[in-house]
Formats: sequence, structure tokens, C-alpha cells
Amino acid sequence: MKSRWFSIILGIVAILALATSLAAAATTSPNPAPIVAAAPASAGETAPQEAPAAIALAPAAAEPAIAASGGDNGTAAAEPPLAGQGGTCISGYVIDTYHQPQGAGWTVRITREGGAPQTKVVDAKGAFKFDGLQGGTYTVELEVPAGWVPFTPASFTVTLSGSGSACAEVRMKLEAQPCLDVIKLDADGKMGFAQPVGIPGWNITAMSPLTTVNGVTDGQGRLRFTHLSTGVWTVTEESRVGWLPAPGYTNQQRVTLIAPRVPGVCQSLQFVNKQVHTGCIQVIKVDAAGKPLAGWKVSLTRPDGTQAGITKVTNSAGLATFDNLALGQWRVKEEVPPNWRALGATETTVEVTTPGRCVTVTFKNEALGCVDGYKINQLDQGLAGWTIKARNDAGEEYTTVTDRNGFFQFHQLGMGTWHLSEVPQQGWEAVTAAEFDVNVTRPLVCEHVRFKNKTDYACVDIYKRDAWDNAGLPGWQVAIKPAYGGATQTGTTDGTGHVRFNGLTPGAYVISETLQTGWTPVTPQRQTVTLSATGICSVVTLKNRQTGSDVLPPSGCRFTHWVRYGDTLFSLARRYGTTVEALKRANGLWSDTIYAGTGLCIP
Repeated sequence: MKSRWFSIILGIVAILALATSLAAAATTSPNPAPIVAAAPASAGETAPQEAPAAIALAPAAAEPAIAASGGDNGTAAAEPPLAGQGGTCISGYVIDTYHQPQGAGWTVRITREGGAPQTKVVDAKGAFKFDGLQGGTYTVELEVPAGWVPFTPASFTVTLSGSGSACAEVRMKLEAQPCLDVIKLDADGKMGFAQPVGIPGWNITAMSPLTTVNGVTDGQGRLRFTHLSTGVWTVTEESRVGWLPAPGYTNQQRVTLIAPRVPGVCQSLQFVNKQVHTGCIQVIKVDAAGKPLAGWKVSLTRPDGTQAGITKVTNSAGLATFDNLALGQWRVKEEVPPNWRALGATETTVEVTTPGRCVTVTFKNEALGCVDGYKINQLDQGLAGWTIKARNDAGEEYTTVTDRNGFFQFHQLGMGTWHLSEVPQQGWEAVTAAEFDVNVTRPLVCEHVRFKNKTDYACVDIYKRDAWDNAGLPGWQVAIKPAYGGATQTGTTDGTGHVRFNGLTPGAYVISETLQTGWTPVTPQRQTVTLSATGICSVVTLKNRQTGSDVLPPSGCRFTHWVRYGDTLFSLARRYGTTVEALKRANGLWSDTIYAGTGLCIP
């Protein structure tokens, strides 16, 4: 209970102390009226009276905005003086953005509301001062010279009380505008001077995000841009015929300009050019989709034969650039590799007429697809000499013939659908489709196909040779008869000593020759062979020598090897310790092709 009464008493004492301090402040604090009263009264006006202390206390509960604009009766409320704002003078100084004193000799002007302006000159330390000023609001302005921009406002207001000797302290901060020296030099033509010589009359453009300025170099190749803004500038020199940037230089540069510490000291950059008397050809190599093609050979030749030919390879960007070319006509030619097709001319003639300028030539090529495959019989043996065709809806058509292994290939096909077909041969029946469509969608990749046929008939090729030199013997009668009875067929060798029996029923046959006068058999006159319906003719060789000849044939047979599937002359030569040429000579072969079922003389 005692503590409660003690708290109440302390609260009453605090309230009384606060009331006493407020009353003292009302009687001792300066009234706002002197700020207005300091200004001279015009004719017919009376100076405002000092507001009673009660008025100073009452607005304490009012909002600041209402007190500043006057009460309900429309009268203006007095402004209290600002601490440290100054009474009768304004002093200040001028600095740059590096906080160095600036402004010596510049003019500062102040103007009181309704009054005449006054001016002062900034001294060598960047300072100025206005004394003996009346109370009121002044506009303070600095006359900013060219080459400078305000960093803080160069014009503002200051309110003086008109009493006391204190000054309103102000400061103005300015930024020196950058400048840029551009130097244009000739890389050559020093003519005895130690350094490159400037090039006059060259147009230079400097561009920032806000503005663009232009200029021309003077007699020494120099140009100064002044009063520029800070920031990034792009400086570009004009492109002129017969001139190119010297190595290590470009015709456009970027520079970041900053305010100089020493006004008038400029940043600099230079352009160096080299006079040229030759031209250039740039070859662009692309595919059908416009993508660059690297590694393609391109060659240049002069139609008049006055310059050596040049060959280059395109880089990863598909470019091949030929520099330092003599002016005149040049022939440009691309080398198209396999499985590519030119979409246009592969050779053109261009005229190089302008020094330092490149003539552009574009070659466009299409990557081609491929279809390959085999023509085989029912025993999966390759069939040579069969015609295969490929055509598309655009009217393109290609024809090829299977090789000795039955292989064929079309390697120049454009993307799309191709119709493949085989040309049928008499006595053969298709086992798989004889024609079909193939979709070619992968450049430089072969799609694989196969044609398969069967036949019911066998055949045999018989060669009649002179054992002396393996020359063919024409006009010899050869007979073939089924080994176990049946009709005999006869034939006569042609100029090469060859005769064929075709359309035979598969099985065993006896082959015999009719001996002629003056000849002695070297190989048996009768030979038995087994023929299969493979579409590949068996081969039998019959040899004779001239009767009475004392000279033996150049090679005799140690024995006969019957060719099996997979044998080659090379493998047989290694097996029997002879050579391919000896085997061919002994058997009268003109190529490396041998067929299963054939008897070969091993010399």
C-alpha cells in the first residue's frame, strides 16, 4: 500500500516538473516572428507582432503539416530558425569528385527573394564568401564553365536569419568531363622518321548510349573529343579502300571514360592502318542446311597464268581466305569428295578489283546417302554380272552391275525414297522381292539390301589351251554327256579357245575333246565334273601340245586342285608354294577370279 502511494507521488512530481520546463521554454525561446520581421516592410505594411507564448505551446498537439501552412484562420505560421543555417553570411567551397579544390576564378551568384543578385569569384583554394546579408531566402548559383558538370546541384536555396555573425556553409561538387585523344597512324611510310606518321583527314565516330559525335583527324592524324560524358564509348574509324587495320588492331575500339583528376588531361587510343595493294577472296563452304563444312579443299588459279595456283582447306567455320591476291581475274574451284553433290557450280571466275576488299564465293553441297547390297543365289553365293537399278520420284535413275562377288553400290543418292530393282535373267526365279523401296535418310551412311534368286540349271565353261604358252586354241570340238547316260552335246571353241554349255541339269558329266592331228594331249581327254545349279559356271581346262615338239611347256602341273568356296589365287599360291602369276599362267587366267568346282593346275 505504501509503495502504491509512493508511485503516485512520484508521478505527480514528474508532471509538475514537465509543466515548469514548458513554461520556461515559452518565455526564453526565440519566437519565429523575427525571421519575418527581419525583412524590410513595404509601404503600408506593419511588421508582424510577436506571437504570445501560449501560441507556441498550443500547436504542440497539432500535425506538422497544418502548423507549416497556417491555422484555421488562414494566417501563415512563423518559421523557427534552423540551427547552424547561418545569420548574415553565406560561405562555401567548390571541389571535384576526387575532393580536390576547384573553381578558381569561377563566379558564384546569390539572389535574395525580391532582391538584386550579388556575385563573388571563387579563390585559388576553391572558396567564396558573402558577408553582411539580410535575413531571408537566397538562391545560390555557380556558373559552371564548359568541361564541367554538376555532381551535386549547382543551384539551391539558403535561408538566413539576419541576426548573428554565423555563416550558412555550403559546398558544390563538380565532375570534370572526360576528353579523348584519337591518333590515326600509318603503319608504313615512316620515310626516315622513328615513329609511324599520322594520317590526316580520317573520319572518326565516338558513340555512347546517349549521344554520337564525329570528327576528322588533323594534319598530324590527331583528333580530340571534349566535353564527353563518363561511361563506355565505342570509337569507330571509317573504312577506306586500300587500307586495312595493321596486325593487332581493329577499326573499332571500346573505351571507358572517367572524370580526369587533372582537368584537360585526356585519355587516348590509336588506330593503325596499313596500305594494301592486293585483294582477297573468301570462300564459304556450307551444306544444304547452311551449316559450315570444314576440311574441304578449295583452289585458286589465274586464267592468264601469271600467278601460281593456291590450295587451301576450309576451317571449322567453313571458311578459306586467300589474302594478298594480285588484282584481276581468279578462277575458284572446290573439290567435291565422294558421297557429296554440289548444289550449283563447283567452279566460278571472280574479278578482284578493290585493294583490301574480299570477294566472297559460296559453295553449297548436299551430303548424299548410299544403298549397297549383294546379288546371291539360293546357296548364298554371290552372282556377278547382274544389273541393278535405283530411281526416285524426281526422275533420277542410276544403273550398276554386280561385281564378281555379287556386290553393288549406289553412293550418290539424295535423301528420300528410292526404288530398287533387278533386271531378271532367263532361267532364274526370284527368291526375295525383285523390286522394293528404300528410305535414304542418313547422309554418308549406306543402307544395306539383298536380292536373292535361284536357278534349276547348271553350266560349264571349257577352255582349250596350247600347253606351250596357254594361248587359246580355236576350232576344237568339245562334247559333254551325262555321266550315267543321256544325250551328248557338242560345241566348238571360239577364238579364245572357249566354249560354254548352259542350261544343264545339275549332276555329273563327262567332258571330252576330239583330238586333232598334230596335237598331243597334256591333260586328260576325258574329265568328269559335277555341276550344280548355282548360276556360276564351272570351269574345265583342256591342254594340248604340238606333236613332235621337243620343248616342254613352260610349266607342268604337279596336280589338280578343285576350287572350293572361299579359295583365292593368293591363298592357293601360299598353300602350294607358288605365285599368283604362275597359277594364272598355268591355267590361262586373265583375272584373279576363280569359281568353286573348277580344277586348277598347280605348277
